[in-house]
Amino acid sequence: MLESLFTTSVAKTLTSLEELNIDQCDGLKHIVTPARVKRNKKENMVEDDHEFESDISMFSSLKRVSISNCESLEYIFGMAFVGGVVNIENHLQTPRLMEQQVSLKLEYLSLAYLPRMTHIWVATNNSFVLQHLYSLFITKCQKLKVIFPWSMLRSLPELDDLYVSECDELRHVIEDSNIIAYSPRPCFPKLQSLRIQQCHKLKCFTSVYVSNDLSNLKFLLIEGATALQEFIGCEYDNTGNTKLQLPQLQLLIFMHLSNFNQETIFLNVKYRIVRNCPKLSLTSTITPHELPQKTSLLEGKYYAWICCCKLCILRWNLYI
Repeated sequence: MLESLFTTSVAKTLTSLEELNIDQCDGLKHIVTPARVKRNKKENMVEDDHEFESDISMFSSLKRVSISNCESLEYIFGMAFVGGVVNIENHLQTPRLMEQQVSLKLEYLSLAYLPRMTHIWVATNNSFVLQHLYSLFITKCQKLKVIFPWSMLRSLPELDDLYVSECDELRHVIEDSNIIAYSPRPCFPKLQSLRIQQCHKLKCFTSVYVSNDLSNLKFLLIEGATALQEFIGCEYDNTGNTKLQLPQLQLLIFMHLSNFNQETIFLNVKYRIVRNCPKLSLTSTITPHELPQKTSLLEGKYYAWICCCKLCILRWNLYI
């Protein structure tokens, strides 16, 4: 049974590969496995024998990745992908590679039906710079708890569309961290569309400082997140003023959020669909049935949002 697609020596030669699609490989555990491996059981370390100290980048032209129905896959971008050393237990890099970065050309990433995946990005501490990533879609990755480690937040300047659904253990979209420092550079300066559905353990989108980070957000859908209390965990500064502004937000859909109680930042949104959110005083200004008529509002996100709206209509009708 296939456990790995490439050794590092083979992967290093794939400099022209632009698209990678993997589907229904139940035994697959790794995308890339080091060709030469040393194991230290006492420290639980894996090392690629210095193979990538001079050239740590691989798949330098890869733009699109789609992985689905791989029951044994535990992570996507590990240190075998960039070379170096990983502590398997806590997924931290050793100091030897902490200051090195890999700038990937990845534009599109889709991950679906990966029941054992616990991490997307094993290498942290600024290992990855995803300056071209435009769309990220994640669905039915039941063990995934965090999507972005805090060290990657300023490395996503082009992210436009983020969709997450049916990730049973997801707690945070952005890792909760007390050590993140303020930066004048926003996290998601171009994010327009954010959809989160059926992630019932989600606590908040982020609890870190995010002033102006979502200034371009236009469409927001959160549905079926029963543990969610706040979208942003640090809405106010020390003086009581709102730190987060959403000046471009045109449409929000909140459905089946039994504990959600944050609404100040959403009061001025023109188009709202609010259903089964008992702790909100916000009311709907439009119904799901009317939304497909607003094609100009949805712009390039038309088809993706129409699919979401059809699902919302179904669930709306179930609870009438």
